[in-house]
Amino acid sequence: MANRALSIVISIVLVLVVLRIALWLFGVVLNLFFNIVLAILVVVGIFFIIRAVSRRQQ
Repeated sequence: MANRALSIVISIVLVLVVLRIALWLFGVVLNLFFNIVLAILVVVGIFFIIRAVSRRQQ
């Protein structure tokens, strides 16, 4: 009986650890995705500012 309870506890802990790692990986991927999107937006913004400035000078 004690052995079965121990195996149940171990399996619950393993599931929690796997869920934690999955959530952490998901967070890292999401963070990376947001950083890439932010970088693209910044580059596009700078490009538009440069175009607007060069158009004003002409």
